[in-house]
Amino acid sequence: MLRQSLYLLALLPLLSPTAATAQNPNHSETTGNTTNPSAVCTPDRCLVGANSLTAGVHVSTPVNGTTWQIALLPGTYSPATSALRSDNTSADLSSVFSSQSAATVSTGFSASGSVDSSSASYIVSLQPGLTTYSSALYQDSSTQISPPQTASNSTASRFPPKVESLLLTSDTLAIARFANDKSTHMILWDSLYDAGQLPSGAGSGGLDILQVQSRACSPPCSSGGVCVADGTCICAPGFTGKICSAAKVPSRPGAQSHMLTAKSRRRLLERLLRSFLLTVSRRLYYL
Repeated sequence: MLRQSLYLLALLPLLSPTAATAQNPNHSETTGNTTNPSAVCTPDRCLVGANSLTAGVHVSTPVNGTTWQIALLPGTYSPATSALRSDNTSADLSSVFSSQSAATVSTGFSASGSVDSSSASYIVSLQPGLTTYSSALYQDSSTQISPPQTASNSTASRFPPKVESLLLTSDTLAIARFANDKSTHMILWDSLYDAGQLPSGAGSGGLDILQVQSRACSPPCSSGGVCVADGTCICAPGFTGKICSAAKVPSRPGAQSHMLTAKSRRRLLERLLRSFLLTVSRRLYYL
């Protein structure tokens, strides 16, 4: 949880062309006659200034007659939480816990507790799995994919194309390819704030997500098997075993297939050897 918060917070200066003004905690962004001050916070730090972040829980709260838009990143918040603004002056988040506050939980996040009570804590979490965004820096349209329960719901037909940024929890991995180069596949183990920053700029057209798997299988699945949330490998056709390492081979047309493992091969070899020795001994007897 802390890792994702710090990862997002480190990118906040990049979210707005007016990022330099975010160093002033009294700054607010004005459009026409409407003033819309905003901030992005973790439990121990807030950055004040305009941003277009989609990720997080977005709280609308009145402060001194002005409605603030505050994005809360993963962590535990309470009225007693002391947050450091960008100029290192102390500020608390008690204004978030107001009867007039309203919270909107974005795709891929969850929240427990309430922001309309001055006595409660409020916990923001990133949901297990993969959350994709149509723009870099976790902005614009988002889609959340939980770790698969079956092999069939881990495939690419469920995923939006040309993903520009994504959040991955530590229990999930994703298999992707460049939208502009479908011959190159990769395994993603961590969050990605901008696909265009990948080596050689190959990700400038975004990524196509092909598959999402759980990381609960140890050792990992082989032979194209899919790891699902309960730590089980769902094997591709033609393979079986705990990690899909054994091939299914039909014994004869129409017969039930059987598993050809090292143990079964050894037993088969032993039977063939005994049969051979028995045949030889019989021939020697009649000689």
